Amino acid sequence: MNEEQNIQSSGSTCASHVPSAAPADGPQGATACGPDLPASPATPATDGESTPAAAIVSELTAAASPTVAAFFDLESDSDLCPPTSDLCPLDEVTPGTCDCAPTGAPDEIEPEANSGYGQAGLRLVPGQPIIEHHPASSFPGSARASRASGSARASRAPAGAPPAGPAGATACGSRESDLREAQSRANLCQQFDELTAGGLSLIQAARSLGKSPSWFSGANSMYARWKRDGLAGLLPQRSGGLASAAISSLTKELESLPWFIPAAQYFYLLSNRTHATGSVPEAIKRVISLPNVPTGWTHQQCGRFLKVLGLPELPTFPKELREIILARERSKQTLVPDRIARRVRVNPSVVQHFRNPRDWSLNFQSAPGSQRRYFNAGRGQREIMNPGDWFGGDDATPGIAVCVPCTEVRTPCSLKYSVLLGRFQFLAYDDAGYDKILAWDYVIRPRGSYRAEDILNGMGAVTRTHGIPRQGFQFEGGTFNSLLVRHAIELLGCQHWRTYSPHQKSIEAVFHKVWTRLAVQFPHADMGRFRDENKANCDLYEACKAGHKDPRRYFPTLDIVVKVFEEEVAAHNAKLIVSDQYGQWVPDDIFAASVAENPLRPCARDMDWIFAPFAAERLVRGMQITVRVPMFEDFSVPFDFGADWMPHYNRKKIRIHFNPRQPKCIAKVVLLENAVSPGGQAQSAGTILGDAQLIGETGSYIRYIMEWADDNQRAGYLQRQRVANFVRRETRGIGAGGRVEYSKSEERDGLSTVTTISKESGESAESGSLGSARASCAAVDAPSTAPSAPSRVSPAPDRAARRAELETLRQQTDHLFV
Repeated sequence: MNEEQNIQSSGSTCASHVPSAAPADGPQGATACGPDLPASPATPATDGESTPAAAIVSELTAAASPTVAAFFDLESDSDLCPPTSDLCPLDEVTPGTCDCAPTGAPDEIEPEANSGYGQAGLRLVPGQPIIEHHPASSFPGSARASRASGSARASRAPAGAPPAGPAGATACGSRESDLREAQSRANLCQQFDELTAGGLSLIQAARSLGKSPSWFSGANSMYARWKRDGLAGLLPQRSGGLASAAISSLTKELESLPWFIPAAQYFYLLSNRTHATGSVPEAIKRVISLPNVPTGWTHQQCGRFLKVLGLPELPTFPKELREIILARERSKQTLVPDRIARRVRVNPSVVQHFRNPRDWSLNFQSAPGSQRRYFNAGRGQREIMNPGDWFGGDDATPGIAVCVPCTEVRTPCSLKYSVLLGRFQFLAYDDAGYDKILAWDYVIRPRGSYRAEDILNGMGAVTRTHGIPRQGFQFEGGTFNSLLVRHAIELLGCQHWRTYSPHQKSIEAVFHKVWTRLAVQFPHADMGRFRDENKANCDLYEACKAGHKDPRRYFPTLDIVVKVFEEEVAAHNAKLIVSDQYGQWVPDDIFAASVAENPLRPCARDMDWIFAPFAAERLVRGMQITVRVPMFEDFSVPFDFGADWMPHYNRKKIRIHFNPRQPKCIAKVVLLENAVSPGGQAQSAGTILGDAQLIGETGSYIRYIMEWADDNQRAGYLQRQRVANFVRRETRGIGAGGRVEYSKSEERDGLSTVTTISKESGESAESGSLGSARASCAAVDAPSTAPSAPSRVSPAPDRAARRAELETLRQQTDHLFV
């Protein structure tokens, strides 16, 4: 196909020209250069001189292909383009009215579905030259390209055109700079090819050229556009230039509707064309149907749509524009110009976030390189972690089978060889920013699973060894997200960062490194990290578990594995880590230096209750709290706790923390709602109320038979007796004139202690007061099982000493007779 046929197939050949009577002069500089090339500077070109723009064109087309040379050639002997004098000014071109331009404005020249590609392998870019695809940095030579262009430009100037002024000079300068910039980018792409062919990686080659790797990587990068479209793909996409002068009237009308683009984008997000894109035609059809909405929409959906548009009611699409768009559809054109279609399309990342925010977070927000950053809510931005800011934790199952001495668990292997064989759980806790392993647990349970109390045990080891993190803990879901763990994090005054993907946790890389070295330590006991690996070891493992072979002959024991874990963790913490984003560091050194400069909060011994393995939320009922503790499968036991201050919080919601296996079971009580203290002070939720003692007979008896402790099993009985029989009684006998003739105060603790003070007016004050006070003192000092009666004491011979004693007792007991 020759060059004329190429241009014709692309839809840019002029079929006919405007009559000669058409006006020749348009806006200043608009016709001096024609529709595709800018005007020359103020000095007109002559036959023997080339203007700066022509010189650039000559440079770019000196070695161009015939198609490119034909487009850039300024000679008037070409039959491809008419003389400039026969062209309409660009700002006067109306789609379908000028035969020298294709049907529709330049930004409407597009194939089906706005793909942007025409026939014969040509790329149609709005407002840019039509250039054949030549990925190479230099084009084949052409005789036409070497011709001088100055005389051609002079011959094409219209007879009555005014000399190019500043506006024309600016237009030409803009096109000249665009061409120079495109050629400069093409040179960089060629150098990149040479560097990568020489053995450099993409990142190394990009850095050597002073560019970001993204400049050469990606479907829409400069390098990809150069490979795909040649020099045309590197031309700057600027608005306000020659292309914007030919914006169609339909484009202007649609852009004048402020709600059109948001509405079309909303329908684009709803239309599910592919997993990451919507449908532009479907979105346009829905918009031009407004105020009619889809039949299946609810009031809630309409309200959401109006919120996006920022309007109080549904808008009405203009009928005239609707008819124009439908006419385009009937004529096999796209519904809207490409300029509008590009604005309607939404980035695939936004589409995926709209449809599945959680999956989007896994694929985009949790990208490599972002693991060591966190969102600082106080500053409202993402920041790089410092050592000690965040502690992370995770579980893993090592590929090493271990023999654990055990006779308590009955399995075929343990019954025959007295060992429990398995691959048990390894829990590790690290500094999330710099990969230092802070603590680890090797949890051995018969069923191979770990529990929340195992995680609390590890958290206690971390905080006692290093302190409490400045920000919080980064944990995954499952057991690490249990209520017990979340409550412990809250009580420590830390944040809980819930992760959803392994890409969000740097500890996954730590496991990868440790498992790599661990496989070398025990090649004979390694089950492999992936499916169908080390089949011989796996078969041997199953045979030993079934009791057919002695596992002690093939697999390491627990003490050896623990020693190897210690060695590998120490080696990891002392190894240099190199990162492209964050530099290099040694985990032990950088953590120690950071903590020394900015110490962490210590975790005192009196905070151990935070890591208690059992917690429950209850309402206080009277003077006790009852919770049920699972002892065995399908069997739980009530544990009753009581304290003297509990009646003040009756019907208040609290959370109780305790360890049922401790020799002395004491629970810590935390208030979960606002209340008033016994002293009348306001207390907010989260206040630690104090300790509560185990008083239940059943719980104490179970602890006794389980050999956990020997509690006072009558404590609950005594507590209930106190509640049932406690009394405080004041009695007064009223005589004539309202005078108190008889007074008695009595207090019982519900068990054996009774305190009574009485006074009668018929008796002498001395004897009554003295006898009552002495009875009270006797009752307090030596409590009896029955209430004691006030004793009568004979008057002492020394009256002065007796009066002094009576006065002292009167002062001590006056408050009882107010």
